[in-house]
Amino acid sequence: MMPHLGHYISVTEKETGKVQNIKQYSDGPIWSNVETTAGKGGHKHWSTYRYQLEAFVSKVRGREPACWVTNEESIMQMETIDAMYEKSGMGPRPTSHLMSSL
Repeated sequence: MMPHLGHYISVTEKETGKVQNIKQYSDGPIWSNVETTAGKGGHKHWSTYRYQLEAFVSKVRGREPACWVTNEESIMQMETIDAMYEKSGMGPRPTSHLMSSL
């Protein structure tokens, strides 16, 4: 329900098998000078969703958000994911009834 709590990436060193868990719980460098509703950079306790919401609000207000994924980029990402499913032999994912009516 709250994936931003306790998130990390595990990196396994091939030669030694040593596993390192890397956590990132603070705003990344891309946000450090960006004006948010809480001032520059936001807050360390903000979730990823909150940063996405901040970017959306900036875009709606006519400002340039720190990160923005265009419609075209979203379509290319989905085409890439579909191609991976096809290549794996799993076939295409089913189309949502909502999307098929558009």
